[in-house]
Amino acid sequence: AAQLRLADLHRYLGHTVEAVSQYDAIGELLLEAGDRPGALQAIETILSLNPPNKEDYQLLLEEIRSGRA
Repeated sequence: AAQLRLADLHRYLGHTVEAVSQYDAIGELLLEAGDRPGALQAIETILSLNPPNKEDYQLLLEEIRSGRA
């Protein structure tokens, strides 16, 4: 919960790189815990921030949705 608040704060402040980093870590933890919907939400949030490596996150999103990740 604290990591999500930190990610949200970075997003609110416009610190995109830091926000993406935090949401990425959250998504990874959720995926490892088997929470696919939560991981999808984290990746969708990252995509909404328009990161420079957006294509990588789009591929990851497709992999999670298809069950390959």
